[in-house]
Amino acid sequence: MKKLLIAAILGTTGLMSAQAAVVTQSDSYGYASTNWNYGLGALNLFDTALGTLNKVVVTLTGSINQNLRAENIGSADTLIPVAGGTISFQKGTSTTLALVLPTVTGTGFNATAYDGVDDKAGTSGKDFGILSATDSVVVTFDTAAALADFMGTGTMDGFRLRALGSGIIESNNGNLSSLVLTEAFGRLDVMYDYTAATTPPVNGVPEPGSLALMAAGLLGMAAVRRKKA
Repeated sequence: MKKLLIAAILGTTGLMSAQAAVVTQSDSYGYASTNWNYGLGALNLFDTALGTLNKVVVTLTGSINQNLRAENIGSADTLIPVAGGTISFQKGTSTTLALVLPTVTGTGFNATAYDGVDDKAGTSGKDFGILSATDSVVVTFDTAAALADFMGTGTMDGFRLRALGSGIIESNNGNLSSLVLTEAFGRLDVMYDYTAATTPPVNGVPEPGSLALMAAGLLGMAAVRRKKA
């Protein structure tokens, strides 16, 4: 599990004007044997005290490592391994918000008719080793209804990552004894793009944040004057 939280001010137009800003965070799980569910309670919802949420940009990355083995128990045939999986970002247990399908096809094996031993080896069987694949997708949420799901003062414990394995061995005769072992990895990056408005001074006294900005500006001006001197 990994978490990263960064806040950045993208631009300002004065101490009393709106500020464009972003907050980014991420979490990940795996590699772990499928099928698995992983709660995202380590990530935070967007606190509306920061300002107005404009959009949420989610990047979902999913990877699989899959071992496929097969024994042909029918007539001679070509066996083709297809490693696959599904990694999804979900709200609750039924609403999928983002989905990736890492898939890769391995090298085929010309199997003889069944040799009488189901060992996934010999002339009629094959261990195709580990096949790996990665997929990613970027999804933007910017409607009022979608943004509401990401707002609050708590965590994203109502969201989760989910991974399923779906590897297969393709054949024409369909008479196979197969084994599929899958490990999956999932990562979610969340970016909150929002507009923050500074609070006007009370009784002419700037807030601490404004004082800090003013101090930084004065120091910069002083540095420029010394350089000119």
